[in-house]
Amino acid sequence: MALVNFGRKGLFVIGLLVLSLNSAGAANWNQSENKEEGFIVSGGKGLSLNLKGYGQFLLSAISRDYDISNTRKDQPFGFSIRRARFDMNVSAYDNLDILVEIGTPSTPLRSQALGLGGASDIGIVEARGTTPVFGDALALRIGKFVVPFSGENSRSSRKLDTVERSSMVGSLIANNILDTQIGLMLFGRDSSAIFNYYLTLVNGNGDNLSTPTDGNAFKQFQAKIALKPHRNFYFAVSYDTDDVRDADYKLYDHAFVVAVEAPSITGRRNGIETDFDWSVDRFNWKTEVIYLWFPDSSTNKIQNWWGGYTQFGWFIDGDNTRGVQGILRGEYTLLQGGEANDKNFELASSVLGINGFINANLNLQVNYIMEFPNENLSREASTPTYGSRSVKHIGQAELQVKF
Repeated sequence: MALVNFGRKGLFVIGLLVLSLNSAGAANWNQSENKEEGFIVSGGKGLSLNLKGYGQFLLSAISRDYDISNTRKDQPFGFSIRRARFDMNVSAYDNLDILVEIGTPSTPLRSQALGLGGASDIGIVEARGTTPVFGDALALRIGKFVVPFSGENSRSSRKLDTVERSSMVGSLIANNILDTQIGLMLFGRDSSAIFNYYLTLVNGNGDNLSTPTDGNAFKQFQAKIALKPHRNFYFAVSYDTDDVRDADYKLYDHAFVVAVEAPSITGRRNGIETDFDWSVDRFNWKTEVIYLWFPDSSTNKIQNWWGGYTQFGWFIDGDNTRGVQGILRGEYTLLQGGEANDKNFELASSVLGINGFINANLNLQVNYIMEFPNENLSREASTPTYGSRSVKHIGQAELQVKF
């Protein structure tokens, strides 16, 4: 039976749809991707208020592998609100920027898959203040914000080329390692904007909906260097470190089903990341690789966990304001066990996609995903879905409305 999950989120998206259709011809509409999108309301004397938002209505279909344990209520297909956001951005005298973003959790399908409540909750996604300290060279950000470690995670969900991020990034978000964190960040760039840097200290209790109290005595530290020598090319490297206590790490697929769960970990977690983005005319190439290792985890239950994706895009017609783009994407994730279980658990994925940009406010994404587990993962899977090596199939069609 299809799962219809609307409630408050459904009303939220309907409101966004009305706004997007009624505002397309407004004089203060900003369609430039290089500037702040949304309604600009000037308060005079150096004050301005920017309002923007988006909603994503998703139709998903999954193969019978996801119904083996009879727990997937959205098998064979279901409707949901994948994401919904509303932003209020205040700028004052070019030296203070305040952003408050409210919305739904970015992983509601996980709650649906596990039969949990809370998938319709609306809360604070971001709440941050930013001020320059020394021009463009140094700025300070305080509050709840998206950490810069992963390039794909840093990219707004309204600008993703596929419905879901990679299974590696999605797993790190679901495990509260990435996405929004509470803390502070120093960042800046040179005068030519070629060299950019970020230094972040946060509580490490990542949650993109609630605002958890700080339970991490050691804090999570991240550093990132990004180079943009040309407007069509971007390259970055990042570092992450944290000291975790009784952390459970789970590998999720694109339907937010747990493929395998590692034993509880206590000790140091380190990570490095690299990503780049290259565009030439109609062609685009994106790649990201993330590597985590656990040098002193209890009984060395995990040696390392790494994965990433390579994606090619081609605009068949037009551009991202009105056009059609084809997407081909390959992903790979490996969780390597330690002394307690010296095995490699691998999950490979392929994604075929079409992005239809109806106008600057509406676009339709259609994805076909295949999940390929290896033998070790199938033998010791944490859920019946991955109890065999059969290929798992996922279909997704998402309509995004933004203003």
